Amino acid sequence: MPRSSAQRGQITMVIERITPEIAKKYLSKNVPPGHGKDPNRYLQPSRVRKLRRELAEGRWLLTHQGIAFDTSGRLIDGQNRLTAIIEAGVPAELCVFRNLDPRARLVIDATSNRTPADRFVMSNGDLAANARDVITMATAMQRGSDKRAKFDADEVVAFARKNEHVIVPLCTTLRPSPVWAGGVAGAFGNAALHFGLDVIKPLAQRFVEERWTGPGDPLKLLQKKLYDLKIEPQGRARHYPYCVTAITAAVEGRQIQRLHGTDNFGGVADTTESGEAAPAVPAAPAAVAAPRRGRPRKAVAAN
Repeated sequence: MPRSSAQRGQITMVIERITPEIAKKYLSKNVPPGHGKDPNRYLQPSRVRKLRRELAEGRWLLTHQGIAFDTSGRLIDGQNRLTAIIEAGVPAELCVFRNLDPRARLVIDATSNRTPADRFVMSNGDLAANARDVITMATAMQRGSDKRAKFDADEVVAFARKNEHVIVPLCTTLRPSPVWAGGVAGAFGNAALHFGLDVIKPLAQRFVEERWTGPGDPLKLLQKKLYDLKIEPQGRARHYPYCVTAITAAVEGRQIQRLHGTDNFGGVADTTESGEAAPAVPAAPAAVAAPRRGRPRKAVAAN
């Protein structure tokens, strides 16, 4: 039974507990693409999978976003939520709107979704004045040297919040650098997880201020390499391994003559000067989440 209701003109809203059986009934009022006039949009399988996990893990939250029917009783919003309830076999509370103008289906969810940076700001308040940089660094840290790795918004935000003690101060230190980029930020961030923030932050500060220890300072060679990569096609994809090598050498206090790329801190898998990886690649540091391949799941605002 509905536990609250509101009415404005002919549009009504009630909060209902939607069971899988009720979800099937409501979905029968949906018009998929190719099955009639003025259809709903395509079902989004990735969206359904995300909502299904939230239901199964008890993370579902009631919000103003729910399901909606137009004046003819046709479902015009909520097919992903209803499908997730059916697949999860778990009931959920939803706002149910009725008697909407049929044209409303054309503008529902037409504005931009909340980005990972938006979510980080909303969950961290004034800690996230540089939220976009924080998310850039968090994403790059998770990817490492694998630029094909994809992560959804929840994974990126969770990683950023877990490691904000490292990411936020390093973002503040590194952002003034003219060679700031995701791969650079990610390498310094993972270095801080591997060697410690107290070791890496002074190196990051020295890198930004261009305080070199000599002609063979690995950070000096790194800066030159990053400037060179700016004019090369796909140059940004090669930032991370060069940064790993230079940071490792700087931590060890070594002077070097030539900069090669390495995939992991403490690893021995050198790459060629072209940036192509050698056959043997050591495992990623345990502190960094293993990347998942595949298409990225779209960031969404709520259930």
